Amino acid sequence: MGIFSNILAKLGFGEDKTEVVAEAAPAAVEAPVVAAPVAISAVDVVAKLEALAAAHAEKLNWKTSIVDLLKLLGLDSSLAVRKELAGELGGAAEKADFIFAAKSLLTVAIGQTAAPIYVALHELPAESWGYDGQTQAARKAGKLIGESA
Repeated sequence: MGIFSNILAKLGFGEDKTEVVAEAAPAAVEAPVVAAPVAISAVDVVAKLEALAAAHAEKLNWKTSIVDLLKLLGLDSSLAVRKELAGELGGAAEKADFIFAAKSLLTVAIGQTAAPIYVALHELPAESWGYDGQTQAARKAGKLIGESA
């Protein structure tokens, strides 16, 4: 199970799957076992996360920090895990899966709409974004502005 799957599981998605059990058939006839589609249950993600945050000992900024979100869900927030999550969401197939999943979650959250649901992924180069006055490129290179070498 991947990191993104773990996040979805912690949020309550995919927990109610039913197992397909093959019934005994006469020896001469083999019937294929077909799994019935499993609907995603409706989960109020924001309410669930806000409840977790209220009960958490540490004040976490889960709305803007992946580290805090992972901590809030009780998952490992190490750099290695975050890199693995980025890898899961980084390729063309993963992006397509993410867009499909995001559309599915939005449909569950707001219901069917007459208008299409758009999901856009914006990727920025490391030198084009940062926090606390430092770009991500500078952090990666270990060349933070204002620190002596």
